[in-house]
Amino acid sequence: MYNETVKLITVLNTSEDENGYTVEGDTREVTVYAYVKSVKYTEYYAALAANMHVQNIFVVDTHDFEMSYVETNGITGRNRTLKASKLEYDGRLYRIVRTYKTQDNTIELTWVVSSDL
Repeated sequence: MYNETVKLITVLNTSEDENGYTVEGDTREVTVYAYVKSVKYTEYYAALAANMHVQNIFVVDTHDFEMSYVETNGITGRNRTLKASKLEYDGRLYRIVRTYKTQDNTIELTWVVSSDL
């Protein structure tokens, strides 16, 4: 069932360049097994209305997704948990736009091609 491997990427910090654009800094990468599931009709067209192209959903085990969590101290000194916001599959980079925890202990990752955002 889990016949694909994806690399979950957690961005640890960001900064702004001289033009005010966000630049991603250090990252943490974890490779996990997943399977591909078709996106639902309503989700596909909702994404299209938002000018994003959603093709498929990756399903990963909840415990595998939790390996991408990183605990950090925020600006206010409070701890916060960073989660994977990107993934790499078959040599291409994708941005995770939605995570959904199911009842069968899996997480569905809805993604778009990174250049769509």
